[in-house]
Amino acid sequence: MKIITVLIILTLFIGCDDMNNINQEYIDRGETIYTGVVDSIEASPGYNRVRVNWFINSDPRVKKTVIYWNEGKDSTVVQITRQDNIPTHHELTFSVPEGAYVFQFVTKDNEGHHSVNTTFSEISVSIYGDRYIAGLSNRPVASINTTKITWGDVESVTILYTTVSYVDDEGVKQVIKVENDSTETPLPGAQAGTDVSVVTTFIPVNGLDEVNALPRVYTL
Repeated sequence: MKIITVLIILTLFIGCDDMNNINQEYIDRGETIYTGVVDSIEASPGYNRVRVNWFINSDPRVKKTVIYWNEGKDSTVVQITRQDNIPTHHELTFSVPEGAYVFQFVTKDNEGHHSVNTTFSEISVSIYGDRYIAGLSNRPVASINTTKITWGDVESVTILYTTVSYVDDEGVKQVIKVENDSTETPLPGAQAGTDVSVVTTFIPVNGLDEVNALPRVYTL
């Protein structure tokens, strides 16, 4: 019985000693300090660029925001200046090659401390470019002759309008902007053999920049 009691005391002593060692490890590390996280991130894609908006809370230690993308291989730094340590709104537009990205926002102070990463400090964006343009289709033409173009239906909500251009029988270049609700477009002065170019202009959802599909040329 005495042996069992001694073993229990030794076990408790060893357990407490291990716990003290663990606590001491964290004490030796010192206090972990984090800066305030960003809030309300929004992003608008553009043609090989992106515009981002975000808020920073009232943490007076925050001196800059670092935006990472391409799995942290690329980044840009935004210096933060403000008065009265109130929450502030920030906006930045910068160039990014076409592709799908996750942008991560990290705040930092001047002492090397940074904010923790959360799902609220990240946003996914698809930047468009030449590959996107190559995949666009102009508004369909149901029929075309020297008198007029009859249009097919507008097949995408991202279509803004369509532009028709040609040289008339007097050698004057005609440029006609066709709205989406138009079903027919007259071609004054067009004649047999005339080349008519059709170009549809798009803007992606929440996009910054209008882009044109590659021209489709019809010979009358």
